[in-house]
Amino acid sequence: MKVATIPHDEEERLQALKRYNILDTVPEKEFDEIVQLASEICEAPISLMSLVDAERQWFKARVGLEAQETHRDVAFCSHAIHDNKLFIVEDTYNDERFVDNPLVTGHPNIRFYAGAPLITPEGNALGTLCVIDETPKQLSTKQRKALSTLAKQITAHLKLRIELKRNQRLLEELQEKQKQINQGLDEARSAQISLMPLKLPILPEVEFARKYQPMEQVGGDVYDIFQLEKKIGLMVADITGHGVQAALSSFMLSMAFQNSLQKDMMPQSVMNQMNTELNNRFPEGAFASMFYALYDLEEKRLSFSSAGHPPALIIRPTTQEVIQLEARGTILGMFSGVVFEERSLPLQTNDIVFIYTDAIIEVQNQNELLGLSFLKNHLLQHSHLPLDELLTSTFNLGKEYSDNQHFTDDLTFILMRVK
Repeated sequence: MKVATIPHDEEERLQALKRYNILDTVPEKEFDEIVQLASEICEAPISLMSLVDAERQWFKARVGLEAQETHRDVAFCSHAIHDNKLFIVEDTYNDERFVDNPLVTGHPNIRFYAGAPLITPEGNALGTLCVIDETPKQLSTKQRKALSTLAKQITAHLKLRIELKRNQRLLEELQEKQKQINQGLDEARSAQISLMPLKLPILPEVEFARKYQPMEQVGGDVYDIFQLEKKIGLMVADITGHGVQAALSSFMLSMAFQNSLQKDMMPQSVMNQMNTELNNRFPEGAFASMFYALYDLEEKRLSFSSAGHPPALIIRPTTQEVIQLEARGTILGMFSGVVFEERSLPLQTNDIVFIYTDAIIEVQNQNELLGLSFLKNHLLQHSHLPLDELLTSTFNLGKEYSDNQHFTDDLTFILMRVK
């Protein structure tokens, strides 16, 4: 018996075999079917998908043979992997390399062998698709071609298998990263919400309602409703964009707002101080609009300032009118030395203050934006509703207007009714 020599690329070949991660794996339907087909086409009782390891040949798929592996020294496939063409022994008794091979002189009594090497795209032979018979024989041209074609099919399946495993691994890594991102976003959302009022003030003079819905897990809108002695503060701000970057800017704005309140809580002063603190601190191209109002419970007077924000609204059911609250002032964080205007007006019983971000007026149907006039008419027509119901109906107005499409921006509005 002549033992096959070691291929010149043996180290690389074994690394490739290990990389395919197929040794000692469970049977797989794709390979079993190809081996069965090779047996039928070549009219051979034994067919094997053999992989040549360092010391053994191991059968990934087999027909007509119980053994799972043999030693490499007696393996016919150890010879077949030296070439990229079919390796055929028509009669082992007439071949000095195999005449006294234990697999010839004993079970399975090989007299005929034909093996097509399994060649990787890199040119390494991992093993063979082989057919075996107990009697000498020849393969026809069609059978030879079919055996080689089936071997290529196995190689293609092996390549697909490793790519699928790689993709699965990448998918699992991406899922883990996404899980970490989602966890971070959840924490950021919790942190952002913590900057906003958890509970609204309960007072005999006024009542409140609010709606906050970021477009993503975190957003760029921020609001506050607070009481300090006999005054009520109402603030809504809108950072450009949405998502994580806008949320980070909203943290900065909230901190600047709280810092400004410590010095002077009047709207003009707060706006001036915030603009100074935020100047050139937002990411490039980012800015914030903001509306801030302070209501004096004793005087029933509302003071307000705006930094480029959509006008807040006073819905006045007694006279069936809607008053727009506008004051001169540019967006925050872009221009230094800006002086913001402060204005004030008295409020009446049943007046409703409505402060919002532009998502509600920029919601769009097939033809046009909802717009401020449509919003004002809706608020006036439904001003008799309890405040929570008015809030819900206004939110639903936007959804229905856009055919139940998602809002394309973060959405916030707050309401205060004078009792």
